[in-house]
Amino acid sequence: MEEKKCIIVRYSEIALKGKNRARFENRLIENIKFYLDKEKVKYDKVIKLNSRILILTEIIINLKPVFGILNYSNATYLEYDYEILKEKAEKFADSLKNKETFRVSVQRIDKNIGKKSVDMERDFGEIIYEKTKNPVSLKEFDRNFEIELFGGNSYIFEGKIDCFGGLPIGTDLNTSSIISNKKDILANLLMMRRGVVPNPILIKENMDISLLKNFLNTPSKIDIIKENIDEKNFIIEKKLRSIIKGENLEGINENIKEDILILRPLINMTEKDIDEELVKYYGSVN
Repeated sequence: MEEKKCIIVRYSEIALKGKNRARFENRLIENIKFYLDKEKVKYDKVIKLNSRILILTEIIINLKPVFGILNYSNATYLEYDYEILKEKAEKFADSLKNKETFRVSVQRIDKNIGKKSVDMERDFGEIIYEKTKNPVSLKEFDRNFEIELFGGNSYIFEGKIDCFGGLPIGTDLNTSSIISNKKDILANLLMMRRGVVPNPILIKENMDISLLKNFLNTPSKIDIIKENIDEKNFIIEKKLRSIIKGENLEGINENIKEDILILRPLINMTEKDIDEELVKYYGSVN
């Protein structure tokens, strides 16, 4: 089998959803495909395999804007062959700089493949050490030769890129949103991270919602409305039953008297907390 490239996508909370797990995984795959198409990324397939999602593509892309992903790795893969993995360990050794510390991490997701993980880690570690004499460090290391084994293949990579985790958009309720400031944007991001679809969205005060759009990665239809309309009239006109508000304890507005569920994910956050949280999201798409 010819060596190919892919992206290994890992998730955590979805795996805890029991009988609903398949629905959550399928939704995450749909959202990933939507994001790839939106970003015009060429890929062959997006498939689920052994509690992983694989994106078969040659292109390196930032997946942080897709909620539901715990982390991902840019990898190469080929059919499992122990001798070839030894050769890969030698190539890794050749790439080490003088005195760089290293470790080897092997995870057999499919327990029917190969030796025990600790035995492979020892074998590959010995190959690298004998060739370089570079020090091994299991906790504080400069480089990590990583292998995951599943589906009959070996996936080789260095490093895992952390994402926001949470749940895929579209796995929880649909609710509406009115956006007039940065707090409202953050409130929507936090609810989307819990699987909520904000629809419809009313944009006020000529707000820039480009950050929100970066994370609105779902095939679900979302109406974005830009009108000079009063909040109360908007709620009545659209017959809304729930709404996301970016209010904390310091700024709760009780003007909305309608029989409606108000979701306030920022309720216990300070102004400093809100600014720090927004920086995380802005930084992830730059």
